This record gives sequence, C-alpha cells and structure tokens, in this order.
Amino acid sequence: MNTPVWSFERFGQSKTRVGAPRGDTDPSHYRTILIGGEHEDSYDPDFWIYNDVVVLHNRDSPLGAKPEEIEIYGYPKADFPPVCWHTASYYVDGPKQYIYLVGGEGHTGHSYDLTCVVNRLDLDSFKMERIETTGYAPPPQSFFSYRRKPKGRLVGQNIVIEWAGSLNTDDGVGPTRYAFRIPSREWRIVRLPEGGPRYDGRNMRNQNAVGTERPSCARAWAAFGPLRFN
Repeated sequence: MNTPVWSFERFGQSKTRVGAPRGDTDPSHYRTILIGGEHEDSYDPDFWIYNDVVVLHNRDSPLGAKPEEIEIYGYPKADFPPVCWHTASYYVDGPKQYIYLVGGEGHTGHSYDLTCVVNRLDLDSFKMERIETTGYAPPPQSFFSYRRKPKGRLVGQNIVIEWAGSLNTDDGVGPTRYAFRIPSREWRIVRLPEGGPRYDGRNMRNQNAVGTERPSCARAWAAFGPLRFN
C-alpha cells in the first residue's frame, strides 16, 4: 500500500471525560472523547496524523467495547486539519457541552505551524469549528520539544495554557501562562518567566539561546513577529 491505514495505536491523542448526551438523565452515564493523535513518527512509512473523534459511551477504553458503545466521526481536512499533542478542555455553557482544542501539531505546512489554533467541538452535533481569536496567543506548538509540550486546564471561563520552558531547551526556565477567555475569545499573558524568553508586545527573543539544543529557534521566533492574529 502507498498510503497509511487507519490505526488506533497513537501518541498525542487527547482523552476527555464529559457528561452524557443531552436528554440522558442517568447520573452514572458519561462519555469519553478521544481526538486526533499520531501513529508512529515521521521516519516511519506508516506515520500519520489523524483528524477523527472517537466517542466511547460509559467507557474509558475501547478494549472490549460493543459496537453500540463506540462512535467515530471523521472530518474534511479543511474543517479540521489532522492534529496531535493538542490540549483539550471540557466546557459547559448552560445546556451546551463543548471541548476546546488548543494548539497541537499537524502535518508539515498546516496552520498549526503558524499560529496557536483553537478549535471547538460541539458535543451535541459533533461539529468541529475553528475559533477566531484576538490578543497575544501562545507560540505555535512546533517550537516546543517533545518533553515540554504545553499543558492546559480550565479555570472558570478561562483556558490556561502553561508553557513550561524556553524554546526546545532543557534549561529549566520557569513557566509562562497564557489565558484564553472563552466568552470574549481573547488571549492574555498571565505571567512571564524569570530569565526566560521575553515578550515585549512586538516580538519574542530567547535570552538563553547560547548552548541550548536548538539556538536557531530564537532567531526563528524573533523573525516570526507579533503573536497577534484575528
């Protein structure tokens, strides 16, 4: 075969436990939502990054599941480009349930390399929608090493993304936190690290580039310009 086949052996797939479908009043019922992920790595002929959503009803694992306990949703690449190593945050807004996907990595040349993409999954219709944002977003995830992927958590109506160090380095620089305000769709910087890359509202420069694994990233980021997009 000349193209990869579908595989569920993946890395970088998000797993989020959410409430039961609307109308299901049994308090013991829930769903587990698995999104995207990559099979193998780019050196492998079977490497692929996926853009599907797998729903498990009242289960945490697909192992041993019955057909009626699993749903799989596929999407056109234009609507939801393949992604892995993203963050996934469960958000309830009245009767509506959503998962917000922030950042991630995709195939070379896709939008994940250029901006911090925010996608929203509607847990009623399972429509995937890209959210246009304002403010100062985290850097594209392609700037991070494997060991320093950002982590996200929901705090009230904010998704807080913690960037755990400088660009592709192991120098132990403290975290920078970015907050995405869901109602206004605006990014803000919560805290800057001591001695790490500095954001002055115009560009980013890496203060610790000398002697790191990939000092070229400092130049790449500085050339990238402001992280403001609409």
